[in-house]
Amino acid sequence: MSNKAMKIFLMIVLIFIAICIVYRYKIFEQGTLREKEKVVNWHPSRSVVESPELSRISESDLTLSSVLEKIPTAIFLDIGANIGYYTIQAAKLGHRVLAVEPTPDHLKRIHRALELENLTDNVVLLQNALGVNRQAVNIYVSKVNKGDNLMMPLNSNPTLDTHKLSSTVVNAILLNDLEPVLSKISGPQNLESTPVVMKIDIQAMETAVLVTGAHVFAHVNVTFVSMEWEPASSGDVGQKNENLRRFFKERNFLPFNCCKEGALVANMEKCPENVCWRRADD
Repeated sequence: MSNKAMKIFLMIVLIFIAICIVYRYKIFEQGTLREKEKVVNWHPSRSVVESPELSRISESDLTLSSVLEKIPTAIFLDIGANIGYYTIQAAKLGHRVLAVEPTPDHLKRIHRALELENLTDNVVLLQNALGVNRQAVNIYVSKVNKGDNLMMPLNSNPTLDTHKLSSTVVNAILLNDLEPVLSKISGPQNLESTPVVMKIDIQAMETAVLVTGAHVFAHVNVTFVSMEWEPASSGDVGQKNENLRRFFKERNFLPFNCCKEGALVANMEKCPENVCWRRADD
């Protein structure tokens, strides 16, 4: 090969490499959300969120997905949406979604992912915490594990390592406050007939929040609830668990093992970490 031909060949190779670099940069700009500690990648072509927290999908996730697939008309209520894995999956299945998440950074990620997937019309995002009182609260988020957060009243003085936490002030609302939003999503005339599938993950506040939701369960057609569960029969946790068990029993819900679809939980004291409540007549 002559020197001239070699130069032309090398120039073509360099141009090709430059094009690849620019292309990869554009893909990064459009589909990647970067943090100091790690990168969370949203791949529109694969509809998968990759992060340390979501590196493995558990059987309970598959159970929730199967419920959404079996009830295509359901509204998905995602309380504690985090970075939006469940919200995006439900929206891609065609569900209307109400996602509640207090952390601004997480909401920005969800919104960006929805834009990339052209799913913004399917999802309503609320920046609120869920609590037992309507009040302004501090949300402390771990800088190491973005899925770990703590809600504290503004007037509290917790002893926390602020070097490992970021904080933001948001309004805490009640579960019952979501009823008018769900009504707007479904249409007022359809609210009591439209199935609602709920996932709630709010850092050990699930039990306290759910038992304040009598109005929602009376006026909204909640058919399925997926939540974390802390087994206990005594103390404060035991009392909260008993209150929740009674709350669901009065509304004809039965507890199931999320990791074994269809397996009824006979002893709540030996319940797994994730429990699904399903209405007995569904």
